[in-house]
Amino acid sequence: MVAAVIGGTGDLGRAVALRLALGGVPVRLGSRDAARAAAAAKEIAALAPLGDVQGVGNGEAAGAADVCFLCVPDTAQVATLRVLAEPLAGKILVDATVCLAPGDVTQIAPPQEGSAAERAAALLPRTRVIAALQTVAARRLLRGEDLNHVDALVVGDDAEAKAVATGLIERMGVRALDAGPLRNAQTLERLTALILGLNQHYKRRHIAIQFTGV
Repeated sequence: MVAAVIGGTGDLGRAVALRLALGGVPVRLGSRDAARAAAAAKEIAALAPLGDVQGVGNGEAAGAADVCFLCVPDTAQVATLRVLAEPLAGKILVDATVCLAPGDVTQIAPPQEGSAAERAAALLPRTRVIAALQTVAARRLLRGEDLNHVDALVVGDDAEAKAVATGLIERMGVRALDAGPLRNAQTLERLTALILGLNQHYKRRHIAIQFTGV
């Protein structure tokens, strides 16, 4: 199974690509700029020498993959998905987008659909949309620190797609928990804003969530 990381040159995209590569998953790291993608893939390959990481344009990455991780800012989500509608048709999209309020990352600015992932599902009716990784810090993934104490919540309406996404996230070294239907992506985004507020208050950069008793 090949995984694409759309928006793979940003912090979260690089982190997801690295952890997937370290987990033995072939990765196609995508960007609007294929040259930037190739440079980022080269850096990641140096950290995961046994991995299969190739940097290409977003469209080529989506077309070559079975599962795509969307790691772009909220402001780029809609435009990116419209361009990639055809290569994403019939595939699993793991959307990590969070709609944060402009100028205040401790608040959310939910779209009309309720959450970024629900907006993606409305835009791409032929794509199996899952929401995950909103509450996992890119910095923590990049450093590989304390991943045994990090849980990723995975939500979606397609049980098979959710199971595939869960398996890939666990290959990244993060425990993944099924947190219900796609509408619960609204809760994930609120949790993200809460975590960012805690980071500000306690002067941290990568506070994580872990659930006990599961």
